[in-house]
Amino acid sequence: FSTHCPANNRCEGPAAQYRDDCATTGMALLAFLGAGNTHQSGAYTEQVWAGLHWLLSQQKPDGDLRGTGRMYSHGIATLAVSEALGMTGDAQLREPVERAVRFIVAAQNPLSGGWRYEPGQYGDTSVYGWQLMALKSAELAGVAVPVSAWQRARGWLPLVSSGTARGLASYQPGEAPTPTMTAEALVCRLFLGAAPDDAAVREAADYLMTYLPQWGRQNFYYWYYGTVGSYQVGGTHWERWNAAVRDPLVAHQRRDGHAAGSWDPSDPWGNQGGRIYATASATLCLEVYYRFLPIQSLSSSAARNPEPRTGQAPRRTP
Repeated sequence: FSTHCPANNRCEGPAAQYRDDCATTGMALLAFLGAGNTHQSGAYTEQVWAGLHWLLSQQKPDGDLRGTGRMYSHGIATLAVSEALGMTGDAQLREPVERAVRFIVAAQNPLSGGWRYEPGQYGDTSVYGWQLMALKSAELAGVAVPVSAWQRARGWLPLVSSGTARGLASYQPGEAPTPTMTAEALVCRLFLGAAPDDAAVREAADYLMTYLPQWGRQNFYYWYYGTVGSYQVGGTHWERWNAAVRDPLVAHQRRDGHAAGSWDPSDPWGNQGGRIYATASATLCLEVYYRFLPIQSLSSSAARNPEPRTGQAPRRTP
């Protein structure tokens, strides 16, 4: 699952110069897992096992899964392995997830509660979101996360919030809010326990409606977080977002040659993430219908099914 071009140069492009293989492998695994494929069952067991095995081979004794990347890579890779643990309960994955969680906790800035490119840095909302999602996934898979880490994490969002209800969000404190960071912060608020009718949640959801997905202005990173957040909010917000994101993604999936089934890396991050990043992100947007349950059903679902659950919210049975 490398961004690096194979010898036949089929996936040529600027992303060939980047070697952030832990992040792209994690993204690809999330797409497989999101459709119910694990290393134990499904149509792609061989591929999922290969991806997990390679990721675990890259992990350092202290839990570090960054590889040649930064904290983005660690968060995404941890999320993927945590998802696999939660879906299968495979004991072989528990200790690596525990170590990866400890690395995230140790990398958290003690003052801001945030994370950035390198451990201990003050923070940015983009890197923060991936670490928070990884911690949530691990916790739902039965791995303990220190209460202090959640308490500190709640301190980051007020630092980057603006708007009447403080629902908009920026990349770093003092900057202007953006749709992408507002979408990511919205998802984080929800998974930190905010209700869909919370004033900040509603303000963020309303803001996203003024920046609905449009082909020609694609941003798969934004679309992923916007899709998850809008789905959790539900109602007309979800109906409008879904109508805007679903049909263009399906219409622009490649159907020709070796690229068939993929999406072109045509958004602002395509030059770094390449075709695997674009395809995994688009796939995750299209999987939200069966990947997640609404967040408000978390408690009732857990009460009915006490086994460890996976994902950033309880998963429907694929």
